[in-house]
Amino acid sequence: MLTALALAAALYAAVLALLWFGQERLIFLPTPLSADHRLAREPGVHERFVEVDGARLSVLELRLPDPKGVVFFLHGNAGNLASWFVNAGFYRQANYDR
Repeated sequence: MLTALALAAALYAAVLALLWFGQERLIFLPTPLSADHRLAREPGVHERFVEVDGARLSVLELRLPDPKGVVFFLHGNAGNLASWFVNAGFYRQANYDR
């Protein structure tokens, strides 16, 4: 009985260790783009870069001459800006930077 309990505890600890060390692959599901992929394709949309440990993040800005405000949008844990930064015309019409 004690052996079975120790085996169950070891198996439980192994599963927890696998989940701990693999959590980024379970949570974050990015779709990488090639290094030369250009995201800023519309007028007024500007691409900037933020260097972080092990990655280079892209930031897209829609800059209008006299906006009412700014919409700060984070696309979340999956995909990339190519599929999330769409319909800039909506924000232009509403006169908000994005």
